Amino acid sequence: MAPTVQRSAEWVDEDTLFTSGLTVCPLNAKVHYNIGKLRAEKGHAVIAEKFYREAIRLNPTYDQALNNLGNLIKDDGRYIEAEALLEKAVEIRNNFAAGWVNLGTVKAALHKEDEAENCYSNAIKYRPRYPDAFFNLGNLYIDQDKTVKAIAAFKTAINLKNDHVGAWMNHALLLEKSGTEIPVKLNVALVDSERGNRDAAITVIREAKSHIPNEPSVHFNLANMLGQKDEFVEAEKHFLIALKLKPNSAEIYGNLGVLYHRWGKREQAGIYYRKALKLDPQSENVHENLKKLKRTTRQVSSDRPK
Repeated sequence: MAPTVQRSAEWVDEDTLFTSGLTVCPLNAKVHYNIGKLRAEKGHAVIAEKFYREAIRLNPTYDQALNNLGNLIKDDGRYIEAEALLEKAVEIRNNFAAGWVNLGTVKAALHKEDEAENCYSNAIKYRPRYPDAFFNLGNLYIDQDKTVKAIAAFKTAINLKNDHVGAWMNHALLLEKSGTEIPVKLNVALVDSERGNRDAAITVIREAKSHIPNEPSVHFNLANMLGQKDEFVEAEKHFLIALKLKPNSAEIYGNLGVLYHRWGKREQAGIYYRKALKLDPQSENVHENLKKLKRTTRQVSSDRPK
């Protein structure tokens, strides 16, 4: 009866289970892979790398282990080695869509843009409904100044996954910058192109909000854009929602300070600048904005009648 009790205890969690499996099957590549994957998920990259490498040593054609190891060391900036591992993974399994996407990100980091585009295209060929492949392709097109293609790729990613935060945000921010796409509903009498671009972006972010209402970056970017149009009341509302969703963000506090500064609410601006600096004491932008605020306040005080 004792062995049964012991085995039951070992099945308490995946970590214990896989470690137990290592004792029983030390030459099983899948056991090493599973431990590596679990360690990577827990943020123990060095230990995960060790187990992935052992899994590959035991099974040199283990495509998933090659992919995961390549992706792991890519995040450590070791692009050349990651490239070799991922190339081997997709060579072993040519229809490995995730492997092609990971290889594409490495190729892009190495400034091999044509090869990166080919990798993303292969990923889409083998998995046509792959939002992250279209998202990464859109980012590549941004780097190549292919704005129209980038927007099309982000739109496709959104159509496939309507809560894809990165695709929504990049689509909107790219519109604000480029003005490539102006929604039909915009007032055609607008002559300020920057404002027109921003209106297009705001339209996209408002749509994003209907799909991902609790995403802080949606409210943050919407607030920034509204603030640029001097729509202070609505901008303030969205900054405060963003803070509620992400209460320890120095960036949100700092930008809300900027809004109050532009709005002429100097006391509130100072409060939020200081809150931002409490979270990020090294922020040069906030330090500079606080200095400007103090100069403005001193100038206003000196201009008052004696």
